[in-house]
Amino acid sequence: MGVKSKGAFQRLKKLIKRHKVTCIALHEPFVDKTKLNHYRSKLGFPNAIANSNGKIWIFWDNDYTCNVISNKKQQITMEVNHSMMQIPFWITIVYAKTNTRRRKNLWKSINNTSNHINGPWSIEGDFNVIMDANEKKGGRIHRLSKIMDFIKCMKDCDMADAGYTVATVTHLPRTWSDHSVLLYQYTKSDPPLIKYFRFLNFWLDQPDFDHVVKDCWETQVQGNVMYTLRQKLKKLTHCLGKWSKESIDNVFDKVEEREKKVKDLEIKYEQDDCASNRINLYLAYAQQIKWMNMQDSILRQKANIKWEEESDSNSKYFHSVIRQKRKRSFLHIIKNEHGQWIQGNEKIVECAISHFNNLFSQTYQNNDMDFLKRIDSTITWEDNLALLQLPSDFQ
Repeated sequence: MGVKSKGAFQRLKKLIKRHKVTCIALHEPFVDKTKLNHYRSKLGFPNAIANSNGKIWIFWDNDYTCNVISNKKQQITMEVNHSMMQIPFWITIVYAKTNTRRRKNLWKSINNTSNHINGPWSIEGDFNVIMDANEKKGGRIHRLSKIMDFIKCMKDCDMADAGYTVATVTHLPRTWSDHSVLLYQYTKSDPPLIKYFRFLNFWLDQPDFDHVVKDCWETQVQGNVMYTLRQKLKKLTHCLGKWSKESIDNVFDKVEEREKKVKDLEIKYEQDDCASNRINLYLAYAQQIKWMNMQDSILRQKANIKWEEESDSNSKYFHSVIRQKRKRSFLHIIKNEHGQWIQGNEKIVECAISHFNNLFSQTYQNNDMDFLKRIDSTITWEDNLALLQLPSDFQ
């Protein structure tokens, strides 16, 4: 996909934003590679590299650390380390020649590169050749002689077709390109995350919030004071979650819907500037601002940041803070009781369960507690009894 034309470049930016792309490879950008950093900056990526003849451009964010181990005219291979992975992997991006004879250099360079790789390896791109006759539609009759070098190279490198189990591959429309854009989304083996209740601050500004809380809290519950409080809080979280889903739904989707509606009304008002169209447009502006304020409130709350003025909001900064918090709270690797490092969600869970099972199943040992007598007592016996008492209905 080229970036020379304005239309192609704008579409590329939209695709990156829409699909939250963290790494992208371009074939034949139709721009001299001396302008690589210029386009890197405009696309919002901190890192970029081009292969030796500038036919392959690669951009990636700071979650990756990439080291080039082979840079040729038809391929570029990098060793990649990701911030959430302890094991490196290798990736080769290919843009092969259309001529069979000239592709021989590509297969040779890939074979040589394989000698320097000792881990997971993925080869992706445009090979300009197929592995099987069933992959071809129309055109001239397929000749087996054209693919033998390709098959031999993949076999020598111990490569296998990953299919669609390791990654989800989506063929995007060919707008502004003569090739389909391929979107790779690598599947995760992690179990789905459990979504716990989270109170959203902007709920307080909703007109029916007080009514929902009051109706829920007045529900009669039998039991002592602490049990009643626990059950009412549990029911309140359920009621607020249901109310938010039914009356508010996904705020971020609503913002996009309102933006689209405003654009349609602006076009309609430009075609006919009557009073009714003007009123509808201004009402749409008000609704859009309302939903955008809700969105900013959620982002500020997730980032745990308070601003003195509403004008200080910066969605891009909010998202960067949120990503960093998620990385810090994620367990990538732990050390077990034998001093060995454990990696992978399932293994970490097993290690944690084993640790606490051993901890809580240990036989009781009567330790000498005489040293506690050396600590000065600052709480009287009466104070201790008062602290042990259950709170009254008034409290």
